[in-house]
Amino acid sequence: MGIGFGPANLALAIAIREHNGRRASGEAIRASFIERQDDFGWHQGMLLEGATMQVSFLKDLVTMRDPGSPFSFLHYLQDRGRLADFINQKSFFPTRLEFHDYFRWCAASFTGQVDYTTEAVEVRPQGPRAPPTSWRSSPGPQPGPGTGTGTGRSGPSAPATSSSGPGCAPASRTGSAPAPTSGTTATCCTAHRN
Repeated sequence: MGIGFGPANLALAIAIREHNGRRASGEAIRASFIERQDDFGWHQGMLLEGATMQVSFLKDLVTMRDPGSPFSFLHYLQDRGRLADFINQKSFFPTRLEFHDYFRWCAASFTGQVDYTTEAVEVRPQGPRAPPTSWRSSPGPQPGPGTGTGTGRSGPSAPATSSSGPGCAPASRTGSAPAPTSGTTATCCTAHRN
């Protein structure tokens, strides 16, 4: 379960899809994502006309990992009929508007894996390796699992089963932690629709 569907988790979704395309079905990684926005959006308040990226287009979602990926910025330009125009502008720095459109173009391939308008309200490890007590966000510092900080881990999460999937019991309405299922370790995410 990935929380948020910005560029980092979009790149993760692409990497998982490409990984699964090279593996037997029994070795496939299952992933899903939740996103509080109602559609894909990236720094929408910063999409000023004429503003360019500060990094090369080669630092797109995939090129450093797989230059031949169908999710590269060059493939996007070819699909949009803009490859020759981009090459002829003699700049390695696309506009922010065009890069946002590139991200949206990639994200459109994952609509079945993203539950938009859904916000994570709790993340809780479960299983035999889980800490003896659950943790949740609250005012003031609270120790997070294995971090020694009050915030727990941040950033994109590793793929895991969703709160309704195997190895993960749904959170109760009272907020107490459900008993972990035996033999599996998962991170559960309690979410609600906005």
